[in-house]
Amino acid sequence: MPLRALVSEAHLGPKALNLGILSRAGLPVPPGFVVSSELFAALVGEGPSEVLRSRAALAPWPAASADALQRALAELRPPFAVRSAALDEDEGEASAAGIYRTILEVEAPEVPAALRRVWASALSPAAEAYRAQRAGGAPPRMSVVIQEMLAPRVAGVLFSERESPGLWVEAVPGAGEALVSGEANPVRYRYRVEAGQVADLKVTGAPTGLLSPAELLGLARLVRAAERALYPGPGPQPGLDLEWALVGEELWLLQARPVTASLPELGAERVCWTAANTQEALLDPVTPLTWSLLAPLVERGRRDLFRFAGLEEIPGPSYMRLFAGRPYFNPSYFRAFLRQIPGAPEGVFDALIFGDGAPQIRFEPRAFEPKTLRLVALYLLARVAARERFELYARLFALRLAALRARRLGELYDAELLTLRRSATDLCEGALRRHVLGTAIAGGAYLLLGLFLSRCGGPRAQAAGVAARLTAGAAGNALAAASADLVGVARLRDLDPESAELALASFLSRYGHRCEKEAELAEPRWGDDPRVVSEVLEGYVKAARSGALADLRLRERRLSEDARALAEELNEELAAQSVLERLLPARRLVFAWLLREARRYAPYRENLKDHGLRALHLLREVFLELGRRLVAREQLAAAEDVFFLSLEDAEAALREGGDRRVQAAAARAERLEQIQRPSPLHVVEVPGRGPRGVYAEASAGGLIEGAGASG
Repeated sequence: MPLRALVSEAHLGPKALNLGILSRAGLPVPPGFVVSSELFAALVGEGPSEVLRSRAALAPWPAASADALQRALAELRPPFAVRSAALDEDEGEASAAGIYRTILEVEAPEVPAALRRVWASALSPAAEAYRAQRAGGAPPRMSVVIQEMLAPRVAGVLFSERESPGLWVEAVPGAGEALVSGEANPVRYRYRVEAGQVADLKVTGAPTGLLSPAELLGLARLVRAAERALYPGPGPQPGLDLEWALVGEELWLLQARPVTASLPELGAERVCWTAANTQEALLDPVTPLTWSLLAPLVERGRRDLFRFAGLEEIPGPSYMRLFAGRPYFNPSYFRAFLRQIPGAPEGVFDALIFGDGAPQIRFEPRAFEPKTLRLVALYLLARVAARERFELYARLFALRLAALRARRLGELYDAELLTLRRSATDLCEGALRRHVLGTAIAGGAYLLLGLFLSRCGGPRAQAAGVAARLTAGAAGNALAAASADLVGVARLRDLDPESAELALASFLSRYGHRCEKEAELAEPRWGDDPRVVSEVLEGYVKAARSGALADLRLRERRLSEDARALAEELNEELAAQSVLERLLPARRLVFAWLLREARRYAPYRENLKDHGLRALHLLREVFLELGRRLVAREQLAAAEDVFFLSLEDAEAALREGGDRRVQAAAARAERLEQIQRPSPLHVVEVPGRGPRGVYAEASAGGLIEGAGASG
């Protein structure tokens, strides 16, 4: 039977009225009826919100209304959809989307209780706030649509645009509730219809093939028929937001309301930039000097890596951007990068960046790819004498750094100071490039070890996190050594205070280039301001006195021993696989080599970065000297203001003169304002629109995207 109302249409919401019009026009609307807002008003009456909520839940039904409801339900096939149709819902200017309740799969005896739950949603704090904003606190008025449930193969929404032939369809397998409630990402179709054919079709999302061209044409015919039924007069028509379902080969129309916001182009893909991991070294908004120095170094290193590995450039937005002074990176870029690495686990990037942790990564064997041989060959090429080259570089780096530090900055001419700046930058860049190479070699060894175990190992080798356990406790990590040395100072403090002071001075001479916000040039290093180290040391001393201070070197040894024991178990597992393996230990030899490689190169990621930070510390001192000269020439108000100029501006000021005080003060004030504002965890950007901050905790997989079609 067609959709009908039990009582006067004057008490129906726009959703119910629109469905009634579409049903009478012969469009495929599921059979049902409408309970008008008069019954809601009769039950709840007037009064404070708490009283109204109690009445909605407990007030007895009028006998006549209860009988009418049962007669109407008897004419339909259960189960039912009980859907809100408030009088302030689906209006031409706003939709109230997500505020009111819809309840699905309701059997006949449960319909009265479902009605009460829908009514209760009209009395929620969110609904009250919405009404206060929209209509100055108008009383709640709720009608309810009750329809037969469908079991769709595909469902979704369709948006038509005012004065445009373009259509936007979002579809999900099964029922559409997961889409409209924000629980699923849809497949998106953007297209026009020309001469009875789908034209300019653009599709994003998966699974592919969810809707055929014939079904897209059917949806286009459906929305045009709905537009004619709802807006029969001449003149421009508003766009429509339809909810639809495909049951077998038959299309059904579930809802129609005006589109009250413009739709983005499908080609203008959203980018979710994230601050996860990038702000470990840059916790605060980055200063202009730091960004203008480091960003080009990072980009040159990226280009060299892509060229060396034969990787294809990745189209679309870049990998890193500043928003409100803070660095964010594009996870999609790095996922696309990893997809070019044969054998790289699909989830490795998200596991490492979004906090799931490397032990949860599983190495899934993939089909052989030609790139695999290239990857192995490149790894071996990079590996040839790499450790020896790294050790030689470390010695040469120390000599070059010592030579640069021997220069008395205050005695240099301006040109000599700028030459020293370039030499220190080259030294920093060389260390960071080798840091990237060392990371790549360590990562390659880790990946190859995991792939080998996933393909050739037994049950123990297939366990999650086995590669991480095998590489734990690798010796020689500079940061681990620094932590262990500071623990040693704390243990000495009560036993031999004089030796402890000497040990602390030695610690600062070796690690004084480190600090919490280590990539930021404006941040004082431990050697410049040892208060942070002193605070940490006091905490260690208290822990040592209470017996709660862990021996970090002992912990590293235990991790290393556990890794060695696990390696022996896996070795035995490999030996037990076949008689041939016991006689000719081919797999065990490969395993031993891969494990040695992975453990050998694990520390180089941190150690080579440590060298880069030493050069960065020298650069900080050079820039402070530059700042002092600009202060003496009345070009800056304070030496530290140099960090609020770009590299180009700072050096131009030294060479050419010019008052930079206003420029630096404005940049400092802007950074202070940025620090005081909360920093979003993610930034969602659509080309042509302003970026939007997302402050809630969510993994990248938890971001739900869609077209905002209503206000």
